[in-house]
Amino acid sequence: MEGEIVGTVRDLWRYPVRSVLGEALEAASLGGNGVIGDRSYSVVENEKFAMVSAAMSARKWSALVGVRAEFVEEPTPDAPPPSVRLLFPDGAEMLSDNPALAERLSAL
Repeated sequence: MEGEIVGTVRDLWRYPVRSVLGEALEAASLGGNGVIGDRSYSVVENEKFAMVSAAMSARKWSALVGVRAEFVEEPTPDAPPPSVRLLFPDGAEMLSDNPALAERLSAL
């Protein structure tokens, strides 16, 4: 079977923040857990201190799938993940280290 083509990659995506849209990539670095930087961050519900899942709680968190996340610089396997830029449906952008981000996400 060596050398046999079994498929092709049509699109390559990375999702820096769980439960929001991700970023299309031309190439990706792989590590032991998959694409480097994939799902590095999560939205956390303060009352439960639990990760938010738009898929599991679609009614409550469905607006998150209108938000897109992209790294501000390429993540590496041997360093903490870099900041993420979140792009909101209304065109607003916020960085993950902005203290007002929690309020903005809660408003969704």
